[in-house]
Amino acid sequence: MTIKKLHELLGKLIENGHARTIVCVDKSSFVHSLEGDGAVILPVDRAEINVHEMFDDDGGMAFLANGQAKERTALTLYGA
Repeated sequence: MTIKKLHELLGKLIENGHARTIVCVDKSSFVHSLEGDGAVILPVDRAEINVHEMFDDDGGMAFLANGQAKERTALTLYGA
């Protein structure tokens, strides 16, 4: 993804009320054949607004007082 493409996407998201939405990274989507050799800077392929479930401090699913899974909306960055 280029800076221009990201700028266009962010502009549209801001116009649609997502200016204060958190940004997250889907680490498992970033794969490169040279990671074993130390490659740690990998390109972003796409970015999407998603709702995902949250974890608590113990690493389990976080739940609201009514028993529903705790969720948040985030702009998620994905690798190739």
